[in-house]
Amino acid sequence: MDTESIHLLAYHDNQLTPYQLPGLDGPGGQCEVRLRKLPGARQVRVVLQAGNATRFRAEVDSDEGMPEVTFAIRRGADSGFAMECLEGAPVKYLQDNPAHKRDYEMPIVWEGPPQHIDLAIVIDATARIFLRDETQPDKLIPSQLLAKQNRTHWEAHVDKLCAFVESVRRSCAHCRIAVLAFGDHAMPENVTAEDLHPAYLLHPKPEQRFLQNVDAAALKSRLLAIPPSSGGDFVDALADALAACDGLFWNPSPGARKLVLISGESPGHSILHPLSKGDVCVREHDVDTQALRLHRKGVALLSLYHGQPDDYLDSLVGTEAKELQEAAKDQYARLATLPQFAMDAGCFEGGAEAELLLGLSGLLGRGGCCGEWVE
Repeated sequence: MDTESIHLLAYHDNQLTPYQLPGLDGPGGQCEVRLRKLPGARQVRVVLQAGNATRFRAEVDSDEGMPEVTFAIRRGADSGFAMECLEGAPVKYLQDNPAHKRDYEMPIVWEGPPQHIDLAIVIDATARIFLRDETQPDKLIPSQLLAKQNRTHWEAHVDKLCAFVESVRRSCAHCRIAVLAFGDHAMPENVTAEDLHPAYLLHPKPEQRFLQNVDAAALKSRLLAIPPSSGGDFVDALADALAACDGLFWNPSPGARKLVLISGESPGHSILHPLSKGDVCVREHDVDTQALRLHRKGVALLSLYHGQPDDYLDSLVGTEAKELQEAAKDQYARLATLPQFAMDAGCFEGGAEAELLLGLSGLLGRGGCCGEWVE
C-alpha cells in the first residue's frame, strides 16, 4: 500500500488539532505519543485519521492518579493499527460503526467571564434529615427534609441555594433559572403502605418547566413551596428529572454557561451502575445517558449530596443497606462534570462555591474525549 499521512486528533489551546505522526505513514511504522486527559473525561480517546477518514479508534480509562498517558502505536504490514498504553492501563479497541456519528465526545468550552447563565435547580423531594430521638438521644430518626415540621432545616438549605444563585446572578448580565423536583414512579399494586406511595413523579407540571428571570424572593418562595414526596423504593426519579432538563430551551449562544444543580440524596436508575436491590419500578430513563445528552448540549452538571450521619450509617443492619447508600453517593459524584462540582450539602455555603465555579475556564469533558497534546 502507498504511504499516507496519519494524523492524531488532540487538543492544543482549547482547539482540536490534527497532529501528523510521520512514523505511521507506511506499514511497519511506529511512534509514541503522550496525551493529557481532559478535565471531567472518563477516558482518553485516540483517533487516527487519514485525510477526513477515520482509520483507528481506541481508548484508555484514566483515573485521577493518571492524568497523562503514553501510547506506543504500531502500524502492521496490513496497515492495521495496534496500540499499547505504557503506563499499563488496558486498551479498549473501538469498532467502526456507521450508526455512531461520533468518533469522540466533544468537551464543553468555557471561555472568560460568562455574560449569560442558565441554571436548572433539581431538588430531591424525597430527601431526608436525621433527627435525634427525644426518648433515645443516641438514636437517629429519618424524616422528610421538605416536610412542614422540618421547615426550619429546609429553609436553611434554601437560603444557601439562593446565596449560590445570587452570586451567579451578580457575575453576569443575564441569568435564567428553572426549578424542578423529583419524587418517583408509582409503586407496584402490592405495595399497600400509604407512606411508600410517591406524591408525584416530577414537579411542577410540564407547562411550568422553563428557564426564566426570577428575583431572589420569588426563587426562595418557589423552592419552599416544593411539596415533599415519598420515594417508595431506594432508586427514585432523578433520571426523569434530568430528562426534563434536557427538554428545557437552553440559551443557544456559544458563550452562555448552562448548568444543572442537583440537590439531594436519592439516586436515579443507572444501566451501567445498577442498584437492582433498591429498585422495584420499570424505568424509562437512565442517569448516565441523560447526563451525556445534557453534556452534548453544553450543559454542565453539579451535584450537592445530602449525606447520612456516620452514626446512622453505622446503625444500619446488614451490608446491603450500607452498599446502597455508598452507591448513591458515588452516583452523585459521577454525575458531576468535574470532581470539584460534586459537593457535600453539609459543607455547602453557596457564595464561595459560586465564585469557584465562575472562576473556571477551559475544556470540560465527559466520557471518551480526545486528549490534550503533551508530546
